Amino acid sequence: MVGARTGAALPTRLCASQVPLLAGETALDGLVHAGYASLGGVATASITDDGAGYWLADWEWFIPLDDAEEQFANRQRIRGGIGYRRNFNWRYELLYIWTRSRNTIDTGFSTNENSIDIRVKRVF
Repeated sequence: MVGARTGAALPTRLCASQVPLLAGETALDGLVHAGYASLGGVATASITDDGAGYWLADWEWFIPLDDAEEQFANRQRIRGGIGYRRNFNWRYELLYIWTRSRNTIDTGFSTNENSIDIRVKRVF
């Protein structure tokens, strides 16, 4: 019975980091990476239960600290999907990934990629 009971801990991951864009640049010349992720169970008390269905979503934004004339320097990625935990050893996930970028701060974002990510995870 999907949707009978749902639960999520929001936010489950909130991050920010700063890295140089090119070799030899200082951190002040680089970009900031910000992100948010969330994970929640569907019709189970916990996403760690065998037979658990779950949803997952995350958002990332790569923001240059200066006006870099470079495609993908200012990029956003949004992912959303569903998963199923058969047992401790097997998990299956289906994700939709939408990526967009812009060349300068003055221009709008345009979509670069729309993709589907199918995952089969085996834990030993």
